[in-house]
Amino acid sequence: MKIFRQEQLDGLEGTVANSRSIAFQSVVQESNDVDEAKRLANASGLNTSFATNEGQFDLHYVNTILVSTGWNKNDDVFSQEEAWSARNSPEDKPINFEHDPSDIIGHITGNHVINDTGSIIEQGTSVDNLPERFHILTSGVLYKHIASRDSELEDRISTIIEEISRGEWFVSMEAIFNGFDYAVVTPEGESKTVSRSEDSAFLTKHLKAYGGTGFYEGYKVGRLIKEIIFSGKGLVRKPANPQSVFVFSDIDPFDQNTPIASELQTISSSLNKKENSFMSDEKTLQVDVNDLKKRFEEMDATAVQAEFDELNDKIKAQEKSLADLASINESLEEQLSSVQAEKEELTKSLAEISEGRDKLQEELDTIKAEADRAAKVAMLTEAGLDIEAAEETFAKFEHLDDEQFAEIVSVYTKLSEQSEAKEEVVAEEVEEVEEAEVNAEETVDSDPAEVIADEQALEDAEEEVEAALSTPGETPQSEHEELIASLGAYLDNSMHRN
Repeated sequence: MKIFRQEQLDGLEGTVANSRSIAFQSVVQESNDVDEAKRLANASGLNTSFATNEGQFDLHYVNTILVSTGWNKNDDVFSQEEAWSARNSPEDKPINFEHDPSDIIGHITGNHVINDTGSIIEQGTSVDNLPERFHILTSGVLYKHIASRDSELEDRISTIIEEISRGEWFVSMEAIFNGFDYAVVTPEGESKTVSRSEDSAFLTKHLKAYGGTGFYEGYKVGRLIKEIIFSGKGLVRKPANPQSVFVFSDIDPFDQNTPIASELQTISSSLNKKENSFMSDEKTLQVDVNDLKKRFEEMDATAVQAEFDELNDKIKAQEKSLADLASINESLEEQLSSVQAEKEELTKSLAEISEGRDKLQEELDTIKAEADRAAKVAMLTEAGLDIEAAEETFAKFEHLDDEQFAEIVSVYTKLSEQSEAKEEVVAEEVEEVEEAEVNAEETVDSDPAEVIADEQALEDAEEEVEAALSTPGETPQSEHEELIASLGAYLDNSMHRN
């Protein structure tokens, strides 16, 4: 179903789109209308009637008026043309309980169209020759559920059939439709049809079906249903259509020779009087008819056109606003696209910078490590180690932090100082030996006994020098290795101490 712009502006888009079906129930209040309908339902004191496929004891046969042309109490309107087009669609459709689609209690077996006098209207009748008012009559069956193994179900339908016989139940039409126009009644009672369009869609919000009062500036407005398919009927306590009652006795309504005309005429006449009385009692019709008539006459084409022009101007203004918003939205989307492109470019640049920074950091770390190695090797050489020993010592202790490595250097410094002191003592002793040798040469011509004594003294001095230069069983290389091993054990013990 097409939804017009004004209906969208009035917030009715969802309501209209989702209201393509009708089911009338519980509309009229307990009043004389219902009492009269009950009385007429039992006009002849008989409570059943016949449908097709007769004589089956597990079925209860009923005949009902499904729908009548004109207005119902929900202000939905069924035109002659639309009702006639849909006249055959009820056949084989379900009968449910109180419009509950899951509670099927029977089905429709046939249908026919009758006028207010009860005469059947032939199928081939043209729309132009139809009476202003007619009714779609349906025959149907209710399931008695005899021996259904469910006593409650059987008792329930038995009670319903008994209540139907007392005129306590009505039928209510169910239908699907695919569009509508507006049925308008002027204050003078004249009926008009207004096609639903972009220009007239403002009337939708005044319809009862969509939350309105059913009136617009004194004019009664109804929903004229179009493209109808009757989908079934419900058994209800209160109908929207006063004619929707069980009205026939033990006769076949589709037999044209059946004498039902007078009965239907009496029913229709009485109910029409009640409906007319109801319409005249509507609160909104208590206005001054003459005053409204004068106002209507004063409304010339220029005034009407001016009103439509004003509405068109509002629509154009709204369309312009929408166009402006669309332009702003397009501009914002372009800006967003530009910002996203800049963001992607910056992200790419940041990635490149991060990659370059990582490479520089690796090079810097390498340089710092090499500088640290060179500095620590230099510290070891200053402590007295040669370059090869210093490189070897650094390799063994490079995992130490600066403070721990400084302790290693301190140990080597002390050892170096001790070694230098020892070398000074040795040098002095060597000097003394050399002096003794010189003296021995000078006394070569002396007494042999003295020479022998001097030689013995020289040998003793040389042994002392050798002893000073080298402790038995040790060499400078072995001393260095033992020292490194001892320092390693010491530091390992220090680092793992509890």
